[in-house]
Amino acid sequence: MKAALHRGRLRLRELAAAPPPEPPPRATSPAVARYVALFNARDWDGVRALLAEDVQLDLVSRAQRTGRAVGDHLSNHDRYSDWHLVPAWLEGREVIVVFRARGDARPGYFIELTVENGKVRLIRDFRYVPYVMQDAMMAGSAAEDAM
Repeated sequence: MKAALHRGRLRLRELAAAPPPEPPPRATSPAVARYVALFNARDWDGVRALLAEDVQLDLVSRAQRTGRAVGDHLSNHDRYSDWHLVPAWLEGREVIVVFRARGDARPGYFIELTVENGKVRLIRDFRYVPYVMQDAMMAGSAAEDAM
């Protein structure tokens, strides 16, 4: 009986000392996958087609836009031909991470989408507050593969 108790305590110590297992990768939602694919292809008309008529854009700490102005804003990204978007999970939330150059080891910032009935209703873009990424815990096979 004492031997079994001793083995049990040893096993508990081993388990406590071991790092927790990595959670299984989460699947990317179809809406995020489509947005990323169209953005990376620089298909701005395709991205605009995903937007709800009353879509909102929140450029965190910078500006906000609504409706058609959001679609017009997307054309500004054409100046950054080496930017690359990748679906990921950040602290339990599905996001899109942005690599500003293909060789970057870490993404520069992230974007959150709110999708309703297959249309993007809200884009929350953290481009102007990149420090938010510093302590974030990112997971997702696509993001890890891109890094």
